[in-house]
Amino acid sequence: MKIKLAKLIDEIQPSATIKLSAKAKQMKASGIDVINLTAGEPDFDTPDNIKQAARKALEQGFTRYLPAAGLPELRKAVAEAESKKLNASSYQLENVAIASGCKHAIYNSLLSICNPGDEVIIPVPYWVSYPYLVKLAGAKPVYLETKDRGFLVDPQRLSSMITSKTKALFLNSPSNPVGNVYPRDHLIKIWEVVKSHPDLFIISDEIYDHIVFDDLQHISIASVDPQAKQRTIIVNGVSKTYAMTGWRIGWNVAESDIINNSVKIQSHTTSCACSISQWAALEAVTGNQDCINQMSSAYQKRKNLLLNKLKSIDHLEAAPIQGAFFAWLDISWFLEKCTNSKIKSGLDLTDYLLEQKHLAVVPGNAFGDDYAIRISYAVSESDLSEGIKRLEQGLMEIT
Repeated sequence: MKIKLAKLIDEIQPSATIKLSAKAKQMKASGIDVINLTAGEPDFDTPDNIKQAARKALEQGFTRYLPAAGLPELRKAVAEAESKKLNASSYQLENVAIASGCKHAIYNSLLSICNPGDEVIIPVPYWVSYPYLVKLAGAKPVYLETKDRGFLVDPQRLSSMITSKTKALFLNSPSNPVGNVYPRDHLIKIWEVVKSHPDLFIISDEIYDHIVFDDLQHISIASVDPQAKQRTIIVNGVSKTYAMTGWRIGWNVAESDIINNSVKIQSHTTSCACSISQWAALEAVTGNQDCINQMSSAYQKRKNLLLNKLKSIDHLEAAPIQGAFFAWLDISWFLEKCTNSKIKSGLDLTDYLLEQKHLAVVPGNAFGDDYAIRISYAVSESDLSEGIKRLEQGLMEIT
């Protein structure tokens, strides 16, 4: 007899990026020479000063529960750091809740503002977890295409999609998977649309805010207007900036009533984020920041190497890379010209690349576009060069 389980979870698929990365690692562990370009995390180790702060916290016995909202010292430090981005003393301790990673902070934020049946607008392509987090919160994802607008939210298109049920709009800059960065003037245009809908929030995912290239600058939409700050939930964390993905510390920054809701949720779910990780995160946010430039410089060098290598592959178009550590590649020409009857989609192509070329990349359907693939350059230069070589070989063989 089949046991009846939750219908809601039937709509939820495992994270494609985590699943593919795990498969690639499994193949590599079995002795197969796999080049893994799926990773959504830095390949650097966590800086020593941060690890030392964790050791010190352990030695001093800071191993008990913390307040559900998080370590007060860390909340204060995050408030100051996020205020600095806005060029104002805007946030206080009560505007910050520490969560078990950025993904958890997003989920808490959605649960804090959404009622069953509410709609959340998600620009396409999107980070893989957005739609599922929305569904888990009891809301409905609504998709806004951006490919024909340079991967930026078109204000007129956004306006036409807002209904009485629309509760939130996701923004992600620098973005995963595309790597584009929203300029201030464009954020102002988006805010002009949002501000006329008083019940509409912006969830601004800023986890890659310190990984920006070519003299560009990350701008938070919360900074474009005092009212925009009141209706923006900033989500961030230490995972990407400080190479701390496994430490699982993120936060949401918002008006105190939203934060109070998030804290209520945490008090009955996780109780609090890991105490040792929070002390380590405090050192990350307040300690020596040299690691940021060091890692960003390495990503910049790899990005340049990647773009140079991609020039040799005709008909493969890469979206402009302005931040984060991903390349978004349009494979539509190769799918159209493909002579392999087994390859009819981007997912089929990525399966072929993994099985035949031992190259792991992420299919675009995980991000809402089956005619693209995402590759990460958070890998060594040698792996990146070899990976692009195998990609070119695979694409040539199927056409």
